[in-house]
Amino acid sequence: MSGVCTRAWALRGSMLCCLHSLPAFAEPEALGQAWTLAYQHNPSLEAQRASLRATDEQVSQALSNWRPSIDATGSVGKTNQYAPELAPFEDPRYSGTARSYGVELKQPLFRGFRTKTET
Repeated sequence: MSGVCTRAWALRGSMLCCLHSLPAFAEPEALGQAWTLAYQHNPSLEAQRASLRATDEQVSQALSNWRPSIDATGSVGKTNQYAPELAPFEDPRYSGTARSYGVELKQPLFRGFRTKTET
């Protein structure tokens, strides 16, 4: 039984050596293709691109300080009340609705050179 195990281990070892010694084949590429692949899959470059996108977003936000802003508000309220002391003279039930609306437009004229500095 031990002779069978020894032969099995020897066969496995020889197969492993053969597989390990096979050369790794790579497709030949032009220099331009290699540069393109390196540029597309480099994690350092990806991080720098993300940083640049964040900076571009900050510039857009700074430029928005030149533009006007509009704020709109609205509210609705309903009141139901029962006053039995008014019963002989008036209807004791009262129901009312209150509404309010508002619109505000702001146009910055001068922000102390902050917009130009942030841009």
